[in-house]
Amino acid sequence: RDGSVCIYEECSAIGTGRKFWRQRHKIIDAASKGCVLDISFGPARSGELRLAICTRGSNTIRIYKASNITQWSLHGKYIFDGTKTCSSVSWCPSVFDQPMMMVAAAGGMVHICREISSREEVLWEKVCELPRQAGNTILSVAWAPNPGLHTHRCATACSDHKVRVYGLKTSKSWTLKGKDLKKGPASWSEKAEVRLEGELTSHGAPVWSISWDTTGNNLASMDENGKICLWSLDTSKDKISWKLLETHQEKQEKNPSANTDHR
Repeated sequence: RDGSVCIYEECSAIGTGRKFWRQRHKIIDAASKGCVLDISFGPARSGELRLAICTRGSNTIRIYKASNITQWSLHGKYIFDGTKTCSSVSWCPSVFDQPMMMVAAAGGMVHICREISSREEVLWEKVCELPRQAGNTILSVAWAPNPGLHTHRCATACSDHKVRVYGLKTSKSWTLKGKDLKKGPASWSEKAEVRLEGELTSHGAPVWSISWDTTGNNLASMDENGKICLWSLDTSKDKISWKLLETHQEKQEKNPSANTDHR
């Protein structure tokens, strides 16, 4: 609850080869007074690691970078409009697109933002918004992998028991080539087009977590009652649609103090 994030690295024991995890660094943000709600690693670029951190009660997403896993420094930030407090963040996993993130905030708002550079610092600007879910709370967001495509897909987990999947169409000019893979272009000439691809409605409680597979065609979601749903893109139809593959129900322990993270 002190706003810190610990970085761990997988290691192998000498002789036995046994795998274990070792803490290599602890990021402490003096400007963040709340607990950390969400974190997201960005794709590695030129050997550099990037990490976005979302903290309770803050309207700012802070981005840290490291060329060495034991040395992290503040690299940039995205400030959400007004006094809206952020609740979740997810990085675009593609190294072939300009650096982008999706950021959820109070009031059912989600921004798609991209990195811009100046001589003084690295900032982020809003490119577009997902349709606002008034009266709804976005509890988690997830950006899907898009191997070799100029379209993206992202999802939101919501307090109204639904998972929403969106398509994000970008321009070819957003794709990085050659030397731009290390440093993206200074400006974009086009905005993104957002469309709702589906509302997934098998949950009976607020959905707290969502995660894509490596293809971007399969999605897992879990609600606060421990129900896990596995969804898949239905390729048998001409129109984009999603089908429920299977569900799992986790046993819940009786603990009245559980799940106190009311974002």
